[in-house]
Amino acid sequence: MRSKTSRIPTVLLMFVLGTASAQTSKKATAPEQRVFGLELPIAKPAPIPNTVLRVLREDSAVKNNVCEQENPSDETLRSWLVASEVHLADSGEPTLLVQAKVCLSGANEGPFWIFKHLSEGGYELILSVNALGIKVCNARTNGYHDISAGAAVGGGKATYVLYKFDGRSYKPTGTNDETEECK
Repeated sequence: MRSKTSRIPTVLLMFVLGTASAQTSKKATAPEQRVFGLELPIAKPAPIPNTVLRVLREDSAVKNNVCEQENPSDETLRSWLVASEVHLADSGEPTLLVQAKVCLSGANEGPFWIFKHLSEGGYELILSVNALGIKVCNARTNGYHDISAGAAVGGGKATYVLYKFDGRSYKPTGTNDETEECK
């Protein structure tokens, strides 16, 4: 028969092993998606809030959609889009990346939008770009990850534009053919 004192180390060992196991499984979760493209699936789709839809309704890509639908319903507009939460800021606050699925894209490019969540509620558009894909860079400017946007230019070549956060929104820094400019 075991004494009460001999069970304490066993219980403590089970707790430590359970904690280590929980930490291991936490680390085993898939990393956040950092590359987005018109031909790539969104790993973890996120809902698109009505406040974001209101901003997108005023965007020229939505107003001049290929489906030739004036004032699409919220349901229709949501069916044209897909979103993902992405942590771009040092604060850890998620931003919302929205990309076109249908009716808004051309052969080699389509619209991508990034929205910053505001502390008082709602969202603010901080990047709007037409590209074949975008990549979240490791480098940061003013507390936000830089963004590289790429598009095909013909002849099997691509062009990339690097966007940096200026404190309010993302601004292009220049074009560099055939390199992503991402660090």
